Amino acid sequence: MLENLALKLSTVSVSSIVALNILFMIIGGLFAPVFARSLGELDRAPYFAYSFLLFLALSVTMQFWLAAPIAMSGGFFWLLYLVQFISFIIYGFLVAVLAMARSRDIFGHGYGAILAFIPFVGFYLMFARGQDLFSERKIMAPRYFSGAMGVVIGLLSVVVGFVLVNSLSERVQRITENRFSAPDMQEKGFDISLRTYGLTRTLGLVAEGVDVPVKFDDGRILIRIETEGDTLLYIYSVVSDDGASVERWRRGLTQGNCNNAQLRQLFEAGATIEHVFLSRSDGYEDGRVTIDRETCGI
Repeated sequence: MLENLALKLSTVSVSSIVALNILFMIIGGLFAPVFARSLGELDRAPYFAYSFLLFLALSVTMQFWLAAPIAMSGGFFWLLYLVQFISFIIYGFLVAVLAMARSRDIFGHGYGAILAFIPFVGFYLMFARGQDLFSERKIMAPRYFSGAMGVVIGLLSVVVGFVLVNSLSERVQRITENRFSAPDMQEKGFDISLRTYGLTRTLGLVAEGVDVPVKFDDGRILIRIETEGDTLLYIYSVVSDDGASVERWRRGLTQGNCNNAQLRQLFEAGATIEHVFLSRSDGYEDGRVTIDRETCGI
């Protein structure tokens, strides 16, 4: 169940995943007032540094997505999403804790922490002056995170973080595009694709994945592959002989398709494969071979 849900999530839009991440981040932020009881105040330079160091830490954490092919083939793809959402909850919690401390420095209370969760508006917390530079509640940050050094560390962190995020996005996109081509994924056959996309879309992917035309030694030329609902159509151009050749090919095609482990998964899911032979001279159908679950005795 969890694995199927994760596979479905992998097909939704990027904006939907971003929205989910933001939601879990906000949930984490809501825990901060409950569990973070500190009344400390944080100056803007260390807040700037700590905030972007958190972003860098999150960017590093997200690199586990490079293990997606292994997770998909191993049946624990759902674990990646679980780790991701938990990471955003923790990130939201820590962002809120820092923002509350910064808010107390600016406003005298922690309610201004909500600004950290509003795009662009949150930058106000980074640049606004505190009310009391010598407050007894001021959190003493290490000197490397104070003043100019804090700003430099913050800027370096955000640059490296964005580089990691962009690099990860490109690499994950390549992994996603080729996720069924790796040997360990091929062993899974169409199982993952069927669970992710369903039968009709999987058949479409099969059709898109074959380069045509394909010439065979027996004179057949596979000119295109089409789908009609749950039926996969292999369309050939042949020299017409009133269907005699089709009958010769019928047995070989049936045995070949039925004995193919990956195609059997399609048959088990309810797919039908039809080999349609068109006369090379006039384009009319010269015969067809239909193979389905019953044909293969599944």
